[in-house]
Amino acid sequence: MASGFTQSLADELIAGVESTKENVNARGEETIKTVAQVTTEGLQGESALAAEDLSHEIERTLANVNDILTRYEQSIVEYGENFNAGDRCGAAQLGGC
Repeated sequence: MASGFTQSLADELIAGVESTKENVNARGEETIKTVAQVTTEGLQGESALAAEDLSHEIERTLANVNDILTRYEQSIVEYGENFNAGDRCGAAQLGGC
């Protein structure tokens, strides 16, 4: 990983990604629990099926968001490694020079 300012910046970015993951997952889990509670408290038939579909869609969305954030975190690490290796333009996937 890059040294000095770049290492500090990378650490901050990674901490932000990790914090975002935690917040997104916590909110998603709360939403899924709420949907499940509403479903068990009175939704029936098609409404219950729609609520179940919503829960599954939330789970898929959480998985996608986590995947994106994980790839972003990996890009930060790769950028730092490339910077440290002498490529001052950084990883091409992040825009380069």
